[in-house]
Amino acid sequence: GLYLSNVSLDLQNATFSNNSHSLGAIYLANGSLIGQDITMNNNTATSPGGAIYISSASLSLTRGQFNAN
Repeated sequence: GLYLSNVSLDLQNATFSNNSHSLGAIYLANGSLIGQDITMNNNTATSPGGAIYISSASLSLTRGQFNAN
């Protein structure tokens, strides 16, 4: 998974599968994430999250798939 803080990231054609973390496969704080063709499969979190957890950040997704997160 990814843990991002105070960054801007552009992700394309990425898959996150079977990640297990306290906040999800992608954690984003105080930044921005632009995603295109992102697939999230079977990701789990012990706290709120699962696939993606954001805090004081912006998120833009185009053509994403979320399955069993």
